[in-house]
Amino acid sequence: MSTQQEQIRYLRTLNAVRNSCTTVLQVAKENKLKHLTINLDKIDSVVDLIVEETKENYPNLQVPFHSRWRHIDAGNIPRKAQLENEWNQFGKVEITRRLLDLAVVSVLLDAGAGPTWRYIDPFDNKSYNRSEGLAVASVALLRDGIFANDAKSARVDAQALLQLDINRLAKGLQADDPQRNFLVGLEGRANLLRRLGESMLRRPQFFGSDSNCRPGNVYDYLLTIAQSSENQQKSISIHQLWETIIEGFQDAWPATRTQIDGVNMGDIWPCEALNNQYVVFHKLSQWLVYSLIEPLEEAQLQVQNISDMTGLAEYRNGGLLYDLGVIQIKSQSQSQTDQQIGQQIYTVDSQLIVEWRALTVALLDEIAILVRKKLGFESAIQYPLARVLQGGSWSAGRRIAYQLRPDGSPPIVIQSDGTVF
Repeated sequence: MSTQQEQIRYLRTLNAVRNSCTTVLQVAKENKLKHLTINLDKIDSVVDLIVEETKENYPNLQVPFHSRWRHIDAGNIPRKAQLENEWNQFGKVEITRRLLDLAVVSVLLDAGAGPTWRYIDPFDNKSYNRSEGLAVASVALLRDGIFANDAKSARVDAQALLQLDINRLAKGLQADDPQRNFLVGLEGRANLLRRLGESMLRRPQFFGSDSNCRPGNVYDYLLTIAQSSENQQKSISIHQLWETIIEGFQDAWPATRTQIDGVNMGDIWPCEALNNQYVVFHKLSQWLVYSLIEPLEEAQLQVQNISDMTGLAEYRNGGLLYDLGVIQIKSQSQSQTDQQIGQQIYTVDSQLIVEWRALTVALLDEIAILVRKKLGFESAIQYPLARVLQGGSWSAGRRIAYQLRPDGSPPIVIQSDGTVF
C-alpha cells in the first residue's frame, strides 16, 4: 500500500476525526491558534446548561441517541411510527430498508436552511424551520415518491436521484418562491442527492444494482458481514458501518472538496495552525451514521463501539461553546471583534471556521465527562456521547442562540452550499 493510500485510508477513519481535532485543542491550550482562543474556566457554565436542558427534556434521564429521528418526530408527532404502520404490509425487512432510505436523504438534506425558511406540515398545519423543518419535509417528499423510480413509492432509488428535478424538490420543500420562502443551498442539496445516486450505482456490493440500487439495501449488506453470538444476536462494529458509509458515499461530495490522489476526501480541511495538516470532520457522514443506528438495532442488528463516534462539528454545539465564552476570538490586533465576526460571512474552508469546528469536536469529549458525572453516570458505556448530544448540547446551543439573537442564527455565520452544515 502506497503512502498516499495509507493517508487516504487513515483520513477516512473515526480515529482521524478525534485525533486531528484533539491536536487543534492542544494547540489552543498553548494559545497558538491563529484566530481563536479558549477559556476553560467557562466550561462549567456549559456543563450546567447541558445538564439543565437534559433534565428538562428527559426528566427520567432515558435519553435516546442523537439522530435525525428526533427531528423527524418534531412537534411530538410520531412520524416514524406512522410510516412503519403505513408500510406494515411490506414486512419488517422492507420497513427497515425504507427507514434507512429516509434517514439517508433526510440527513443529506440537512444543511443550514437559513434564518427565514419555513415548512408548513400539511398533516398538522404547523410551521417548522431549520433542521426540524427539513426533517419533516423529507418525510413528505418520501411519501410523495419524489425519490422513487416509479415516482409514487415511499422509497429511495439511485436512478431516480440521478434524475432529480430541482423544481420538484423546491416545490416539495415549499421553496419554489424564493422571494417568499428562501431556502439556502437548494441547488447544492439537489446536486448532492444526484451525486449520491451516482456514488451508489458505482458500489452495487453495498446498495444493489440498476433499478434496485437504493440506500436501504445497505441493511442486506451489513447482515452479510455481521457476527452472530451464541444467542444468535447479530452485531456489527460502528467501524464496519462507518467504513461502509464513508466508502459508499464518497462520490457524493462536491468535486471542490480536498482531493488526494484523485480521491474525493469530503469534509476535511488543511489547518494553518497545524502547518496545513488536515483536520478531519466528516460531519454529515457522522450525522448519517448516528441516524442509521436506531433502525438497524430495531431490526435486531446490534451496533457496537458507538462511543468511538465523536461530537458533530456543527453550529449548534459550536455556537453553545462560543456564546458561553469557552471559545473566543483573539484580540482585534490578531483577528476581529465579536461584532465584526457576526457581520461577516465565512466560507467553510476559512481558517477561523476550521479552528471553530475542531475545537467543538474536541471540547465535547471533555464536556461529556463532566456532564456524565453531574447526571450520575459512571462511564461512556452507560451514557455515551450520543446521549450527551441529544440530552443535550444541541438543544442547549439552540436555546442560547435564540436568547442572544432573535432569529436563532449561529454566532459565526457560514456560507452554506447545502453540503456541510
